Amino acid sequence: AFSSVPYTKGQLFLIYLEEKYGRDKFDNFVKTYFNEFAFKSLTTAQFVTYIKANLIEKYPGVVSMDKVNEWIFEPGLPSDAPNPTS
Repeated sequence: AFSSVPYTKGQLFLIYLEEKYGRDKFDNFVKTYFNEFAFKSLTTAQFVTYIKANLIEKYPGVVSMDKVNEWIFEPGLPSDAPNPTS
């Protein structure tokens, strides 16, 4: 059965990263990601490797890999998930 839950969680994860890194760093990360993976699929493991190298390690001390793993592998939303507003 289809569920929108993973998509909403993914959206909130991206909002979280944007808030933590700021638009300049995050926009560069997203543009590079789209250029590298356009018209391709990747596994969760490949995405984790990519985000680690191109965001977490590139800008240390902002978001930990433990937090990334919490977002990706743990059920529900982290306690510090952004609260969407309209």
